[in-house]
Amino acid sequence: MPTTLLTTHHVGARAGTRTFPILKYFEKDIVNVLYEADESAISGIKKDTHRLASKTVILPDCLSGNAGKRNFYIYNNRYFSSLYPLKADQTLTYSFDRQFGWDTDPKALSLVETLTLDTVTLDEVIELEKIKNIPSPDFLSLDTQGSELEILKGGKIAIQDTVVAIATEVSFTQIYEKQPLFGELTDYLNEIGFELASLEIFNMESSSHRMPVGLRGKGFVQSGEALFLRKLSHYDAIAEKTISQLKQAFIAFCFEFYDQAFDILNSLSFKEIEEIVSKDTDNVHYLLFLIELKKMSINYPAMFPVKYSDILTNEQGMTRFTSKEVNINFKKIAKNHYDEFGEQYFLEGLKTIDTPEYFGVEEVAHAFDLIQQANDLRRRRLEQIGAIKKWLTLESD
Repeated sequence: MPTTLLTTHHVGARAGTRTFPILKYFEKDIVNVLYEADESAISGIKKDTHRLASKTVILPDCLSGNAGKRNFYIYNNRYFSSLYPLKADQTLTYSFDRQFGWDTDPKALSLVETLTLDTVTLDEVIELEKIKNIPSPDFLSLDTQGSELEILKGGKIAIQDTVVAIATEVSFTQIYEKQPLFGELTDYLNEIGFELASLEIFNMESSSHRMPVGLRGKGFVQSGEALFLRKLSHYDAIAEKTISQLKQAFIAFCFEFYDQAFDILNSLSFKEIEEIVSKDTDNVHYLLFLIELKKMSINYPAMFPVKYSDILTNEQGMTRFTSKEVNINFKKIAKNHYDEFGEQYFLEGLKTIDTPEYFGVEEVAHAFDLIQQANDLRRRRLEQIGAIKKWLTLESD
């Protein structure tokens, strides 16, 4: 039986970073595989990761789209090092780095060394590392300064066989020569069965030929980080479908995509999940967490926010943005809503979940030290309850 351990592969691990969150309660469930092309950074990665409870593997491999020799460009600020050279115009500006509190200046972006490295594809690494019992990724993340798309293409087999989530840095403007942009990368991942779940834009602090302090503003959008989740319709290529779906449910929950997590859990029976648990020799915590989530979620009342079509008629929708006043019939809204669910059932259910304390799955998340997710779920629940009360003209506590 394949491992139930959750395997994360992060490419571009300078400073020991990875994209998947470090979760204290679940870290022992993780096999943490880190790649870094710059061998001078390996000792630092070991230092920064040696206290992690996960099994951590550090590979000094330079991943690319095809095996062979490639130039690797080392810049004064090592975070900009890449298989691709920086475009000349990118090296002439100053931008304030809020993380470190300094100006990234032209000298920081000066080329200090060009290495000739033997590159390898992700698929080749996975094949070679099988003898060392390093599993293929479930969660794949990349921060490689422009080469992300070719690395993804070089890992097509691994992605098809095991990957359920991909987090990658993306660019909206070319920072490096011949660098693929966001649209091309997204199109490729859509083609192979992944859909964009989230996109975080990196805020640039100024970008100019050194404007004085007090006169600086926002920098132009350059890059960000995108999360892609495997479409549930694209699981046929995965041999152990149930285990992979459970891994995706856990990942989705961690990244606050609760609907997707519960879609997966609702599609699986307790028997299917418990069969996986009974064969789990790794004793992972995330499976127990998912079982508790499923148990708690099935007891939720079938309650939903008021629908737009119960509030506005087609005619009112047409005149909503004209000078004609739209009269809202709150009694009719309530009647339509109660007719769908039953007034007594709905009001009793609303009373059950209308509490400022943690409720249901929030309690489960909190018990498993997923505090951010517990607070986020509670905020969303209370926000939607407030909206329901508004449209049904119910008193708020």
